[in-house]
Amino acid sequence: GGTVHAMANGVSGLFVVGGKRNGTARALHLGHDELCRVLTQKLRKRPTLLVATPSVGKDCWAAGEDCIVRLDSETVEAENAQNFGKPVAMALDLIGIPWLLTADKLLRRHGGGSLTEWILYYEREADKPPFVALGFTCEGVHVLDAGGNTTLVVPHDIHLFV
Repeated sequence: GGTVHAMANGVSGLFVVGGKRNGTARALHLGHDELCRVLTQKLRKRPTLLVATPSVGKDCWAAGEDCIVRLDSETVEAENAQNFGKPVAMALDLIGIPWLLTADKLLRRHGGGSLTEWILYYEREADKPPFVALGFTCEGVHVLDAGGNTTLVVPHDIHLFV
């Protein structure tokens, strides 16, 4: 009854995210124990999840338009809603911090618990091709656009990259 938009293969198994036909989020976990767990907690009123990336632990990060969640095999933790737009990619940097890419923005998660926020690190000019992918090296975050151009963003507050 839905559509798969992304999968993330983590330590505890495969996370599959997407949405139901009515546009609400849907997720499931296929564990190494051969059990399929449908995750519905806190997803009923969320928009379709479009991107996902495994965490460094037994969980996964996923995002939909203005919605970011952390999933483990049994629970869903929703982040505070922010107006960042439609996600196109999500990944962890070299020290395990999640980043989110939209067509024109690059954001990084800061803090934890009730102090969590997603900080805008770079915003693309409107007349440029949209972003399509991101990756990490010791230099920083490399962002690829639809024209084949890359942008390097150096997070000055993280000294472990260098």
